[in-house]
This record gives sequence, structure tokens and C-alpha cells, in this order.
Amino acid sequence: MSRTRTAALAVALIAFAAPLRAQEKPTDAMMKAIAGTWKLDSTRSDSTPPGLAALLNPRPAARPQPDSTTAAGSAAAGGGGGGGRRGGGGGGGGGGGRGLGARSAGAANGNARAFATEVRPQQLLVLKISDGMVVTTDPSGYETTWKTDGKKHQVAQMEGGVIEFQGEWQGKVLLLEKSIPGAGAVEREFKPTKEGDLEVTITLNLGKKVEQKLMYTRVP
Repeated sequence: MSRTRTAALAVALIAFAAPLRAQEKPTDAMMKAIAGTWKLDSTRSDSTPPGLAALLNPRPAARPQPDSTTAAGSAAAGGGGGGGRRGGGGGGGGGGGRGLGARSAGAANGNARAFATEVRPQQLLVLKISDGMVVTTDPSGYETTWKTDGKKHQVAQMEGGVIEFQGEWQGKVLLLEKSIPGAGAVEREFKPTKEGDLEVTITLNLGKKVEQKLMYTRVP
């Protein structure tokens, strides 16, 4: 066989093999090892890191204090209550002005809230897995469907912007990532153990990575 034919055959084999790798799917055993209902084992799980604790238990914003002179004047005037409320409305406009100055902080808080469901450790973890798809359920019963084709799927938000969802299998490990383009992401790694438990690693990246490992035992 000539070198030209050998090279052509090699190229053909590579072109044929590439789609096969892309089409690899998890076996039934791999899916069954992760699918089901799982209970959190807090004794074998990491404690919540400070970075995640701040996200899960945000401090309420401080309420602006009224000017003492204005408040006293409103109390003294009989019908001044309405004016006081209208003044409060004007104060809200002022708050908008302050918001422009703190836009980056507000955006960061909004991004963090978008990831709260994935970051918060669930006492009961429910995973439904089928060919090319995973359905997760949050504590309130809301279901999210993830395609496990390794591609990012964008979902437009009512308030503007998009959130990207990506799912894929890496061997026996299932990866689910939720991200906001240009802002941050949270990835959950689901890894079955030899003992039949499930190890879930949560990685939050909002400019700085914070990681937490959780252990789950299967609910019969």
C-alpha cells in the first residue's frame, strides 16, 4: 500500500472515529448508580464554607433612617402623613440613585441568588436520569431538566439576560453546570462510590472558587 493511500485511510479512520466518541453514552448501570432518591449524611459531609454561608444566609440590607427634623415635622402636622409617604416615594428615587453607585454589588448579589438552589445542600436529593437527560428537583418540588449532550443551553430570563445550563457525563461521573455569562457559575459533580453512596461536589465560582463536598446515602 502506498504512503498516499495509507495517509488517506488514516484520515478516513479519524473522521469516522470522531463521531463515535461524541456519541458515547452512559450505560444503564452508570445511570442507575446515580439516579434515585438520596439522603444527606451530614456527619460525612463538609461544613459549609464561609463563602457559601454568606450566600445562603445573606445579611438584610440596612433600612435608611429618616431625617429627624423631617420626621418630627410630619408628626406635628395633622395631615402631614400623606406628605410624609410621598416624601418616602421620593426617597425611593434617591435609593435608585444610590443603586447606580452600588451597581456592581447589586449585580453580584443577584448572581449569587441565581445559584442559591444549586448551592444549598439538600436534605433529600432526587435525580431522574434517562437517555440524554437529567431531571433535578429542588426542596420546593420545582423540577429542572438538563440535557447531557455537553452543550450549553441558554434560557432567557424575564428580567433580562440569560442563564446557561450544561450537563455531561465524564466516565461514571455526572456534571451539571449552571452559569451566567460573564458573571459566574456553579458546578455540581455527582460521583458514585464503591460503597454505593453518592459524593456530590459543589463548586461555586463568582470570581473566587468555593468548594464543598457532600455525602449522600440511597433511600430504599
